[in-house]
Amino acid sequence: MNQAELIDKLRQTLRWRPEVEKTAASFAGIPVDEYEQLIRQLIDTGDDKALGILMCVCGVNSVKLNPQVLAMVLKVVEPVIDLCFPYRVQGPAAIEPLLEVVQAEDISWERQAYGAAIAAELAVQQASHQQVVKQTLLKLSQKIRAFEANFLIDQSLALLDGE
Repeated sequence: MNQAELIDKLRQTLRWRPEVEKTAASFAGIPVDEYEQLIRQLIDTGDDKALGILMCVCGVNSVKLNPQVLAMVLKVVEPVIDLCFPYRVQGPAAIEPLLEVVQAEDISWERQAYGAAIAAELAVQQASHQQVVKQTLLKLSQKIRAFEANFLIDQSLALLDGE
């Protein structure tokens, strides 16, 4: 399949596990660089729904993406929760690029808090970068005033502290 066909497939996929798994099977033989090209194209065009499905597909297919490319997804993916799926298979190199995007001024506090929570989970899972993630979470807790975001930040801090 060419890129246009792949994007069409993503657009037609319902946000339902059997549908995502079916789409993931059709993406199984695609090289990582082609996934990354699709991600960049979907970010550039603002096709947030197709990008969200692609993140689910990456998680199902255990695609280990370039950390910088994956971190940029945080800015546009919708729903933002889809970002957690590809991070489950990433290594510790994915933490710092994610934290850079989390601290950007051009994303919402919801995205900042959620991205930081993903970074905390990855830091615990990989036993890496825990102090850097904790410092970022503490900065965010001082900057963000929304109860929901601070609740997520507090949970992430507790996770890092082993609570």
